[in-house]
Amino acid sequence: RCSCVGSGKDDVLALRVSKKRRSEYLEENPDSVVISYDTVMKDYIGVPETLFDDPDALAVLFADTVAHARTLKPKPTKK
Repeated sequence: RCSCVGSGKDDVLALRVSKKRRSEYLEENPDSVVISYDTVMKDYIGVPETLFDDPDALAVLFADTVAHARTLKPKPTKK
C-alpha cells in the first residue's frame, strides 16, 4: 500500500512523483509546492485547478504518479 495521492494545505490535490519529475514540474509551476501541517511535502506536487479542465495533462500526471509508486519498496507491515 502506498500513499501517492493526497491533499495539502487549502485542499490542493497532491500527487507523489519522482524527484526528477517534481523538479521539472516545479520549474514550470513554482506555485505547486505542497505544504501540509507547515511542512513542505518533498515528494509531492500540487495540481492547479486549471489542469482539472485538461484531462490529457491530468492523465499524464496520474500515470507518472502510478509509475513512481510502482518503483517504491513496500513498507514493512506492523504486527
